[in-house]
Amino acid sequence: MYQHLLVPIDAGDLAIDLVGYAIALARPMGARLSIVHVLDEAQAEPTAAARAEALLAMADAAARAAGVPCRGECIAGEQADALIVESAQRLGCDLIVIASHGGRARPGAALGAVTAEVLRHAGVPVLVAAGARLQARERAIEVIREEHRGLAAVLQAWRERLRQALAGGLAPSAAAMRAALDYLRAFDGDLHHGKESEQLFRLLRQRTSTLNAELDELDHRHRRDQQLLQQVGRQLERLERLGPAQRPDGLRALLRGLEQYIDYVWDHLGREEGVVLPQAQRHLLAEDWRELEASFAAAGGDAAASAQAVLAGLQA
Repeated sequence: MYQHLLVPIDAGDLAIDLVGYAIALARPMGARLSIVHVLDEAQAEPTAAARAEALLAMADAAARAAGVPCRGECIAGEQADALIVESAQRLGCDLIVIASHGGRARPGAALGAVTAEVLRHAGVPVLVAAGARLQARERAIEVIREEHRGLAAVLQAWRERLRQALAGGLAPSAAAMRAALDYLRAFDGDLHHGKESEQLFRLLRQRTSTLNAELDELDHRHRRDQQLLQQVGRQLERLERLGPAQRPDGLRALLRGLEQYIDYVWDHLGREEGVVLPQAQRHLLAEDWRELEASFAAAGGDAAASAQAVLAGLQA
């Protein structure tokens, strides 16, 4: 029986799938997880670091929601396989759970080079999660994940611009920040969370009662999201009224409120992607997926376009 699992992830869109698989494996064994986000040194730049931070936060939230102890860290270097093996030794892990490929590998394809090298040099057992197990099989789930990634990108961009402003750079325009706030409010409403509560959660409640407590908590968190956004909105309004001498204090207050909201969002998305979506794949029927696909895919383009427009404004 294994007690400490190492789960190496990268920036691929299947990272949370791998974490969900590792959580399901660790929970009945009473094992804990160490999740390492592996960055190539060439990718160790602010945007990649922010993406790594978001993925680790969501992975941690998914593990905690399932009652699995978890820690995460980001590591960077030239050889990903050597970093993974070294991490397993340093952390005292007795099993490595790794994907056969990053990105969208086809089931049955040969092992990726990194995975093959980890198998060769690990010194501890390695469990390769096959691409067929990890691959998202429903368009509805992919649209949900695309919307989550758009949300994460907007939050990261806004936070980074505020940090740059406090370090002496230019703050994003008032119009760009107002557009970002409007996007977040829409996301909390009909653009995303409303659809989840009214459709995905409703169908899950019809098919199984095992997730009722988790779904109740997520519905509650949808409402709490709105309260935190109201606070961010008030801080933005205050910033807009301040003169030049008081603007740094206003920027710091807005950044604190936004970071509190971001922490809450990472936990929320971690629960959805690490707990709810895997259970949806297990319990929902074909007709449920057709209904969800029609609903989410119909608005998916609007959500993506909205996120891209907000990002362009924040990065201008």
